[in-house]
This record gives sequence, C-alpha cells and structure tokens, in this order.
Amino acid sequence: MKAAIILHGGAGDWNEYNQDKAKKILEKAANIGIKILKKGGSSLDAVEKSINLLEDSGYFDCGLGSVTQNDGKIRMDAGIMDGFSLKCGSVAAIENIKNPISVARKVMEKTNHCLIVSKYATKFAVQNGFKTMKIRPKQAFKSEHSSDTVGAVAVDMKGRIAVGNSTGGVYGKMIPGRVGGSPIAGAGFYANEYAGAATTGVGESFIRTVMSKHAVDISKEKPLKNVVESALRTIKQKTGCNGGIIILNKKGNFAAHYTTKAMPWVYKKE
Repeated sequence: MKAAIILHGGAGDWNEYNQDKAKKILEKAANIGIKILKKGGSSLDAVEKSINLLEDSGYFDCGLGSVTQNDGKIRMDAGIMDGFSLKCGSVAAIENIKNPISVARKVMEKTNHCLIVSKYATKFAVQNGFKTMKIRPKQAFKSEHSSDTVGAVAVDMKGRIAVGNSTGGVYGKMIPGRVGGSPIAGAGFYANEYAGAATTGVGESFIRTVMSKHAVDISKEKPLKNVVESALRTIKQKTGCNGGIIILNKKGNFAAHYTTKAMPWVYKKE
C-alpha cells in the first residue's frame, strides 16, 4: 500500500508572491507528513503534525496566524477524523491555544464526544497538558492575503485515511459565537475507509450542502477530478459561494479544485 498526503493553505485572494511563499511552507508541512508515513506512521499522525507546522508558521489563518474577530479576540476551530473507525474530534471558538488540531485529536481519542466549544474547549486543552499562550492578533492578515481554513488528507501504509482542518475563522467576524464549517464533520471534513475530503471557503455553504461527506460518498462512482468540480459547482449554484476542496482516496489518487482566485496546495506520495 502506497502512502500519500495532500495539504492546502486555504482558498482566497492570494497574489502570486504570497501563494509562492505559502507553497514553500506547505511543502515543508507535506514533507513532515510523508516522512511519518514512510516510517509506517499513521495517517492521523501525518495529518496532525503537518497541520501543526501550518499553525506554527503564523502565515495562514490558523494557529499563530489566526485573524481577529470584530471584538479584537482570536477564536479558533479545528477538526480531525479517522476514516477507518469514523471517530472524529473537534473544537470550536477555542482561545489561547497554539495548536487546536492537536486538541481536536484529544477530543477524539480521550472522550466519547465529537465537539467541544468555547471556554470549555480551552479548559479541556489545559486539562490535557496544553499550555495557554497569548496569540498576537494578526490585524494585517486581511491586507496581506485573504485565505481561509487549512486542511490535510493522508493515507498510510495500512490504507487508513485521516483528514483534518484548522482555522482562525473569518476576519472581523460579526458574531463572536459563530462557528463555520471547518470543525463540522460532514461539512468541513470527512473520511471513511475509501476516501477523505477537506473543504475551505464560506463554512455555511458547506454545512448547508454537507459537502465533504457528499464528495467522499460519490468518490467511489466518479473520477476524483469530476467529484471536486461537481462539488464546487453545486456550492455555487445552491449558495452563491466560492471555495475549494481537496480529496484523497486509499489508492493515493487525489484531486484539488477551487473557484476563488487561488488555493495553494501540495501533494506528496511515497
């Protein structure tokens, strides 16, 4: 069984320079993921650790690069899923934690729950050994480049698929309690024993269409290129929104598509 990983840095208004810089960071993250997979590591490890690098980079709208909401605070969302067991874990509106994707994995592995939110997510993180830290508001993010959720999908040597998302949400979010599609299984991310998909864009549009699960479900019937193109065409027709999606199956085949100006992404195969 061949291992593979695909990551994206968010669909948005990337200019050529910022997209090139994003791809270099994504390349480093993908190298971390594929190294784990080559050594026989799990797809969950590859997804988590590669997204950790994106969160730590401060360049994407996640982790240290998360944008501020209209009250000046940073609240982050993340989700992760194991396609073999269908177990998933998510956090929403978590504050002062550098790596929300890792907290999401703890939710999946240490509890019987799928989603923990707000101050309770932060409390859960601390109880499980995560240190809180003041994340500096990235007020200039919007003027540098507009991106969205970062995501990753991986398949390991055993053919097990995992998917994960991490985001700081929408810049200047009007309602601080708003949660988009990124931490919602079936909308922002989904994986089963055949394939995994991660989406980026206006979260409400992916929630309303349950698009990541839909894409995975039809991936057995159609070429992956057709799947992602059809998914975003449906999003546009039904909700009027643009976005992006990546998908990877257990054979290591993949597709990536976006209807925004750009969506930097990187794919690696063992």
